[in-house]
Amino acid sequence: RDKTVQNLNGIASQLQQFKAEAENLYKEAMKAVKNKRDDDAKVLLQKKSSIDSQLQQYHTLYQNVWATVKQLENQIEKLKWQKEEIKAKETILTAKLENAQTQKELQQSLKELDETGQ
Repeated sequence: RDKTVQNLNGIASQLQQFKAEAENLYKEAMKAVKNKRDDDAKVLLQKKSSIDSQLQQYHTLYQNVWATVKQLENQIEKLKWQKEEIKAKETILTAKLENAQTQKELQQSLKELDETGQ
């Protein structure tokens, strides 16, 4: 789980970097247009488009990893609950065993008393 959370954080960081890079490329492209450098603007917008594509892929990856983290957290909670349930059953069974042993000892003692009384 810890490694998955680290991966999630790494993906989130990469997402932020891609967003910042896409924004910077767009600003640069707008400056190029204002300065009548249309060819430069076109190249910058193509780079931005590529970054946007990577951004979408990372966003999808982030969502998948996030869903996996949530699923693991749910499984952990379920296992904790099952562990507590098993502990409770163990306590009940231990008490029943002790009760049965006490009953057996009591019957044995009564049998011995009965045999010595005759």
